[in-house]
Amino acid sequence: MRLRPELKAAETFAAEDTVELAVSDGSAETDHGLLFLLTKMRSDNPPQALLEDIITTVQDRFLGLEALALASLCERSELTAKLEKLPAIPGLVETPESKVSLARAWLRCWRNYGFWLSRMPSSRWKRPRIQGVSVKGKKGKGKFDAMDIVIKDKGARKLFNTTWTPELLSLFSTDMGGEYQLRGSDLSLLFEGSWMRCATCKSVHRPVPGVTHCLDCGSENVGTLDPEKDPVFLARKGYYRRPVMAALAVPPQEPMALIAAEHTAQLNAPQNEDIFSQAEKNELLFQDVAPAWGKEARRATAIDVLSSTTTMEVGIDIGALSGVALRNMPPGRANYQQRSGRAGRRGNAVATVIAFGSADSHDEHYFAEPDGMIRGGVVDPNSRSTIAKSRAVTSAPSCFRTTIRTGYPTLMPRSRTICSRCLAAYRAFVRKRPY
Repeated sequence: MRLRPELKAAETFAAEDTVELAVSDGSAETDHGLLFLLTKMRSDNPPQALLEDIITTVQDRFLGLEALALASLCERSELTAKLEKLPAIPGLVETPESKVSLARAWLRCWRNYGFWLSRMPSSRWKRPRIQGVSVKGKKGKGKFDAMDIVIKDKGARKLFNTTWTPELLSLFSTDMGGEYQLRGSDLSLLFEGSWMRCATCKSVHRPVPGVTHCLDCGSENVGTLDPEKDPVFLARKGYYRRPVMAALAVPPQEPMALIAAEHTAQLNAPQNEDIFSQAEKNELLFQDVAPAWGKEARRATAIDVLSSTTTMEVGIDIGALSGVALRNMPPGRANYQQRSGRAGRRGNAVATVIAFGSADSHDEHYFAEPDGMIRGGVVDPNSRSTIAKSRAVTSAPSCFRTTIRTGYPTLMPRSRTICSRCLAAYRAFVRKRPY
């Protein structure tokens, strides 16, 4: 989750400061204080980016809360008693604890659909995923194919679909006219408890009493997971899990947030009402300089990483830049020096430059022989003659097409002269090429 989400107009984090003050002065521990806090915050709208990140963090199958063995979806505490009173399914769930675990496995099936939060704008309902976070509805009678993997016995599955599913839908969802929408207000997060991990599909989930196989693939190759000690899990997920655990520790360690922005030629044109172009704003924010003018000056957020195209070559000074990462090997030594030279300009005696070599002959060559890229002088181009020859060579194909289409004798005298010169320059260029 991004800890510094982009704020839209009229959005603030004032509610967070209010809650923090209530916790620090002890008023949140009294009924009167909680009621006053609820009344004061009832009309506050959280940032939309924060709401979207909450859903994304729960949904993500690889880096979400459950995938990192941090937390899983569960019911609101008031609903636990109702889940314990659901009818028993012989041979599968008969105790109150096993009934609650099976109901939470059903809630887990909603990950791909998302859940609705009360402050979400209506545009988030069933919008195309390409436009951002979307909450979808479950059509039909609310039956999930994923539960067929959880409950393999046909008789138990039929009993679950006929007796449990309607009750679970009434407890957790809203009928939106043929589609069921999961209500976020009836959900919570379960942080404590044990975890299971499938050695076949590598998924992580909570144990369900009476279910000994994986909830995702049905494999029996499932074992108990200790996310703090398992070496394989720590190697795969530990990098992403450790900062969250540090933030939840006592005393908590504040996580480090990184905000990335774009710097391309497409962002260089300011709008009529703007003082700076978007590229200029990103340059300033990258240097921790907030724009002093414009409608977004008050809501400016510092930028930690600037993702740029080769427009960054052209003499742009962005301050005390300490590192540059190149997505691929530059065409030549001059380009490498231009791009890597953005770092180490002010107050940094040492700069870090990392270049990624992709799977092509150019990148592989300089990955194996880096001296040819990072050392040696740069050949100065013969400016005017080189440019003139380049233009002639570039226009030669056009001359070929013109000659073939109209015929050389039919051209005007000036056109014949220009065409002849271009073709002569192109022939000379081809003869001098080493291949």
